Amino acid sequence: MAIVADLQRRYPGIKVYVVGTSRSTEATMALARLLDSRVAGFAHSSSMNAIASFDPRGLKSRNLIVLHKKDACQATEPSNGIASNRSYGTPLIEMDGGRSTGDECEAHAYHGYNGIERETVDKIKQWIAAGG
Repeated sequence: MAIVADLQRRYPGIKVYVVGTSRSTEATMALARLLDSRVAGFAHSSSMNAIASFDPRGLKSRNLIVLHKKDACQATEPSNGIASNRSYGTPLIEMDGGRSTGDECEAHAYHGYNGIERETVDKIKQWIAAGG
C-alpha cells in the first residue's frame, strides 16, 4: 500500500492496477480482497488453478483473467480461467498463437505468451483503458 499511496500522491488521479502471472496470481487473488477499492483492478494471467473458485463478484476493484488456450502447465490449466469466467462472469482474455519451447511452465512456453507478448499486453491495456 505504501507504493500505491506514493504513486497516488505523486500522480493525483492515477489508477493503479496489480498484475500477476502464474504463481504470483496466488498473491493477486489474495490482494483482490485486501486492496479492494484501494486500487483500480487486478489482472491475473496464466492463473493458478485456484482461479476457478475465485469469485470477484461484489468487489469494487475490477478483475481480469488472461490465459493462453494452449498453456500446458498443470498448475495453470486454461480450463480453470474459463470456469471462473462462466461461473462468476469475470472478464476473460484468451490468447492463442506464439510458440512453445522448453519447460511448459516457464516463460518460453505458451504459459509465458512466448512470441505474442506484445499482443497480450496490448489486450490487457485495452481492458484497462475501457474501464474508464
